[in-house]
Amino acid sequence: MANALLAVGAAFLASAAAIAMLRRVRNGRKLGFLLLGLAVTALVELMLGKMTARGENLLWAHVPLGVILVGLAGQAVASARKLGEDAGGIGELVARTIADGRQRYASRFSAHPAPVDPEPRRMIDGN
Repeated sequence: MANALLAVGAAFLASAAAIAMLRRVRNGRKLGFLLLGLAVTALVELMLGKMTARGENLLWAHVPLGVILVGLAGQAVASARKLGEDAGGIGELVARTIADGRQRYASRFSAHPAPVDPEPRRMIDGN
């Protein structure tokens, strides 16, 4: 039971983080709401499983909801793979985010900010 609650809590936290942090990234909002749906479905699945274990006749709902849960998880993975496609994929997205952070840090804490490479380096495959 504790593991299931931990998984549901992690899904809720992941959805909140994705909605807040990826709102400007292509397919980021979709991923956030898919994770939110996954968390809600997992919570309902948890409650139905608990009630079924107590002897209630809810197995007819518990099993199909588990199938929906697996489908939502697959959709979330597919959506995560599409993050930032217009930016060249997730590697380019991470590289640009790091470059933007460096530039903000340099301009905030330095009287003479260091120049930042306008073309972020690819972080995948060492290129």
